[in-house]
Amino acid sequence: MLQIEIITVGKIKSNWIQEGIDHYIKLLSKHATVKVTAVKEADSASMAVEQVLAAEAERIRKAIQPRTYVLLLDVEGKQSDSEHFSRLISHVKQSSSQIQLIVGGAFGLSKELKQEYPQHMSMSAMTFPHELTVVILLEQLYRACSIEAGSKYHK
Repeated sequence: MLQIEIITVGKIKSNWIQEGIDHYIKLLSKHATVKVTAVKEADSASMAVEQVLAAEAERIRKAIQPRTYVLLLDVEGKQSDSEHFSRLISHVKQSSSQIQLIVGGAFGLSKELKQEYPQHMSMSAMTFPHELTVVILLEQLYRACSIEAGSKYHK
């Protein structure tokens, strides 16, 4: 079974967001095991943006597992529709049993991390809070798995 981990910078603070996360993890449970891992935000009040990005990138690197497919969510990444995302997830399942999706913090992701992990995807040209991004991403993962399974959810 596919193992999906979403690594996000910063804890989930809103109860209603956590309820949405729990809802989609439950729906996804028949397709994959899913977990959301929060890495600590850097102290942006006492650091320059580059230092924040570097500190958060180091924390993200420590959470990334070897031999896993890593996909960065990045505003500069390529946008795709749900069918394309489903094909990507299906392709990943053929070559790896693990996928880690990375959601950056308030300032995004460091250039070095983006160079190290070349697979990038943009969910939208709009900016969303990272907490909400996690819920939207989980919904899209559920939709992708439903498309692959031939479910009517996508319609």
